[in-house]
Amino acid sequence: MQDSLSLNNIIVAEVQKRTGLVFPWIDSMNTRDRSVANAVLPILKEWVPVVEATNIRHALFARFHTPHAYPHMDSIVGWWESEKDALCESCLVQVLAVLARPRDAERLWSLCKFASARIG
Repeated sequence: MQDSLSLNNIIVAEVQKRTGLVFPWIDSMNTRDRSVANAVLPILKEWVPVVEATNIRHALFARFHTPHAYPHMDSIVGWWESEKDALCESCLVQVLAVLARPRDAERLWSLCKFASARIG
C-alpha cells in the first residue's frame, strides 16, 4: 500500500497527463468550475474503487461536491451504499444533497431508509 502523499501525486500526475491541467493536490481541483469538473471527474471516478486510503478517498469524494457531478450520480450512490468509513460516508451524503433533483427523491429516500435500518 502506498502512502497518501505518493498516491496523491500519482493521481494528480494522471490528471495532468490526460487533461493538461496541473494541480498540486486532489483538493486543489476546483470542480465548481464546469470545465475543470468535466475534465477531472471522469478520471477521479476511475480511482475511487482502487483507493484504500481513507483520506484520499475522502478527497476524491469531495471533488464531486458540485452540481457539475450529476452525470456521475449513479456511481456516487453506489459509493455511498458501500462506504464503510463514517467521514467518507458523511462526505458522500453532502455530495448527494447537492446533486439530488426531484426525480431522484424516491430512490434516495428508499436508500436512506435502508441506511438507517443498517445503522440502527
